[in-house]
Amino acid sequence: MISFRLFCIGTDPIFFKRRALLLDVADKLEAFFFNPEQKILNLSMPPRMGKSYMLTLFSVWSFAQKFNGQTKIFRVCAENSLYQDFSKQTQFLTEKMSGLLDFEPISGTIDRWYIGDSTLPHFFGGGFGGNITGRGGNIAIFDDMYRGYTDAISAAYDRDLDFFLQSVVRGRMEGDNYKIINVGTRWTVNDWFSKFVPDVEILVPALNEQGNTICDGYKSTHELLALKDTLQDYIWSAQFMQRPTEQGRQRLFSADYFTFGKEADIPSTARYFTVIDPASDFGKDYFVAGLYAKDRGQCWLVDMFAEQSAKLSDVADWLSSNNTRYRFIETNGMGQNIRQQLEKDYRLFCIPFSTNKDKYSRAWMASEWIRDSLTICNFEKKELFLQQASEFPTSEHDDLIDNVVMAFENFNKL
Repeated sequence: MISFRLFCIGTDPIFFKRRALLLDVADKLEAFFFNPEQKILNLSMPPRMGKSYMLTLFSVWSFAQKFNGQTKIFRVCAENSLYQDFSKQTQFLTEKMSGLLDFEPISGTIDRWYIGDSTLPHFFGGGFGGNITGRGGNIAIFDDMYRGYTDAISAAYDRDLDFFLQSVVRGRMEGDNYKIINVGTRWTVNDWFSKFVPDVEILVPALNEQGNTICDGYKSTHELLALKDTLQDYIWSAQFMQRPTEQGRQRLFSADYFTFGKEADIPSTARYFTVIDPASDFGKDYFVAGLYAKDRGQCWLVDMFAEQSAKLSDVADWLSSNNTRYRFIETNGMGQNIRQQLEKDYRLFCIPFSTNKDKYSRAWMASEWIRDSLTICNFEKKELFLQQASEFPTSEHDDLIDNVVMAFENFNKL
């Protein structure tokens, strides 16, 4: 049988001459394919280096190696249009190689197609979240599961990926010798790749340890360094060096991001409100309550209660001494019990609200409001607040800055 390396060279000699480093990747894919003990392979490399093309060729080659009517490939991409492009390309190459590899005629649709007279598709799939046909396969290829940065930082999208992995992927893999191949560019430390413990991991950075391009046929060292200068460090590290930073996300709040003022300057027409965020991990997370003032489109952060092992009586005392007509309390987790205790034991009535996105996504949405509409007054915990804000999202604690984000989310309710 022809090796995958030779198959790649024979199929597209010019491309693989210019990107010879991909032939080493081809060797690793072949070794993984024939090793029954290895189930999962993660392959990550910079954008436009040829990773998806490699997996298209791998699909055609794998039909030839194991074709007995049972090889079924399941390929999923972030968008259905991308899947369809790959499906057409795979089908075209399979037909083109039919004489050399002794394939039977192909029939079916782009969504699923068949080799010969099989009643089960040999190639099927679609875009993530779309109408993926209910079939099983023994080779699964997950190819760039994110459309962009917004998907990569979305908690809702991540939950959908988790559900897809548990309810769809796990149940569709057939046989003892199934293979799962994840291919793409890194985004965050908790991206699709992180959901697997790979038997084989192939990381291809744009620059080698000497700071030179890994492949001149991809981009020259000069091109890559010029590109690096235009990108934020976290994007360059993740997408081009395959080393995502913590959450793969940049810090939002620099030292000069905030406006500072005095409580005495708050207009007399301002309305005061409180935002309460109970600690979800008592003794570790901060129990935070923020006092804010609103006047038209402007807001002031006047004071903050923030304790890691707070007694509810202390919280109640602080709320009573900073009495406001509007008290908003986040009721996710234990928040609903805290709300009930404050009302029952201390006669402090609160307006419930919930959050359903991750802290980073919410902070991103609030960042312009914080910069343009929020003034920070002097209060005891101000330095702690500024520390957490400047280190977000990689700090151990972010409860104080998250309280400000909650203030933004409730600001227009007044």
